[in-house]
Amino acid sequence: MLQQLSRRLRLWFQYRISEKRRLRILWDLKGKDLVLDVGSGHNPLPRADVLSDLYVENNAQRGSKSLKTNGKAFIICDVEYLPFKGKSFAFVNCCATVEHTRLPRLALRELTRVGKTVYITVPTLLNEILFPQSFHLCIIRKVENKLLILSNPFSSRTKIVHKIFEKIVILKLLQYLINEMTSLFTSRIVLVTRNKN
Repeated sequence: MLQQLSRRLRLWFQYRISEKRRLRILWDLKGKDLVLDVGSGHNPLPRADVLSDLYVENNAQRGSKSLKTNGKAFIICDVEYLPFKGKSFAFVNCCATVEHTRLPRLALRELTRVGKTVYITVPTLLNEILFPQSFHLCIIRKVENKLLILSNPFSSRTKIVHKIFEKIVILKLLQYLINEMTSLFTSRIVLVTRNKN
């Protein structure tokens, strides 16, 4: 019991440190530095200058929540084909988006092409096993400073598993609580590209 509590606290602190890293990067940006939020959906990054999403209408991938632009510039585009010049953004935020793509390597290449620093979050393997989504096409893991991209075998059994989990409300509540306390369900990855001058 004590070991489990210790592990959860350690994971919670790792989550907080990772989130602090994103905030520190954003804090260090100058006022003229442009920030892009890719897949901004219903919860855009407040510091973003430009928002982008593939879907304008409500959809299941965003939990049927309405798109918000908060008066910011908004571009409809696919993360696999971003319509921006190379290194035009000091910071690119991309949360819970890359796992939806058919070509995740291309999406990651595009993100690092347009941004000097890229911050992405993706569901963990544990999240995909416990709470599979049919639209999560890949699993992305960071292993020894390398990104491992796998086809998501759990998305195909989603219909059966998802119906079971929808019936069990306590699991959804548990997922929310653990999400708030630890990084068991979300991986945070910072990609820093170096200028080739």
